[in-house]
Amino acid sequence: MVYPAHIKQKAIDLRLKGNSLLEISQKLNIAKSTASVWLKNVKLSKQIKKQLEQKRQNCQFQPGNTLWRKAKHKANFIHWTPIKLKQLKKLYYSGLSMKQVGKKINTSTWSINSAMRRYNIKRRATSQTRKIQFYNSPLSFNPKKKLTIKEQQLKTACLMLYWAEGAKSHLSVDFANSDPLMIKIFIKFLRQIYQVNESRLRCLIYCYPSHNIQQLTKYWLKITNIPESQFIKPYIRQDGGNIRDKMKHGLIHIRYSDKRLLQLILKEIEYLSYNI
Repeated sequence: MVYPAHIKQKAIDLRLKGNSLLEISQKLNIAKSTASVWLKNVKLSKQIKKQLEQKRQNCQFQPGNTLWRKAKHKANFIHWTPIKLKQLKKLYYSGLSMKQVGKKINTSTWSINSAMRRYNIKRRATSQTRKIQFYNSPLSFNPKKKLTIKEQQLKTACLMLYWAEGAKSHLSVDFANSDPLMIKIFIKFLRQIYQVNESRLRCLIYCYPSHNIQQLTKYWLKITNIPESQFIKPYIRQDGGNIRDKMKHGLIHIRYSDKRLLQLILKEIEYLSYNI
């Protein structure tokens, strides 16, 4: 759409007086993007730039609202003293988002963002943010604190089992064995000692071409009491020949997808190894 030259000039005049793009677009009934293109090369004084920056920082700002000029929105006119900056850094690096930090300090997200840019406060890497969020998220399991003598024996036995047969470098708990009794005991350990979320349990059957997959699945369903929907596609090793008699029911992996449970189990194994 082509606008008359005087509309563009009026937009420039409004900008020089400290009007935001939103204000100009509404006053002249033009698109904000059009105003942005017209005004991108307009040179502004330091005072006007400061005024526009204050408007941007003020999440409460609306066209025609001049309360922000009178500093009635205290959250957006925070004075960043060394103590306040130290508090900002401490809260942000503890894992809180800018929005959460703003709520703690009683200021806006824009104000936090602006202060971090102005005072060169280093932003967290995305990977670090995800790591913090991961460790701050609720656990998917609930370790039992007070154990009976039998439960303590179960825990000790299964920690030793995992030390011998469990995966140590994975991102989840992974215990594999062909002995149905060991599998029963280990699953009891997960359910009774760590009170895991049943929906996170997974089973993987490892077998050979000579095995009957349907029979194996039926067998391990009965042993584990885990729904068939949580059995993932079996791994069939093609180079094993016929060794069905040596491993009659194949081998099964019991997996639990929570890195923090694996870390806890490994930590308790380490503690146990030093105190035997």
